[in-house]
Amino acid sequence: MKNVYGDPEPDPFNDATDYYRYMKVREIDTTIKISVTDKDFTKLIKDCSEGIYIMEYRNTFGGILLSAVTFGRKRKVKAKYVCLKPTN
Repeated sequence: MKNVYGDPEPDPFNDATDYYRYMKVREIDTTIKISVTDKDFTKLIKDCSEGIYIMEYRNTFGGILLSAVTFGRKRKVKAKYVCLKPTN
């Protein structure tokens, strides 16, 4: 998901060779527990006061196996996101 109405938060020290070059990238890498009756979950991101510029969510093979073994009660969440540049 990408926001087209803003600029990303800059990071001049991030010299990666991918799309996120010179952007301040934050990551979420955690395992969540949900009950069998729940269909979704909510993860609040509190460190982006202006909003989110871009978010990337990935499923890994290990995360799929964990979900299958626990019958969907535990899920691995791995996401990268960049906040919007603060306005003055």
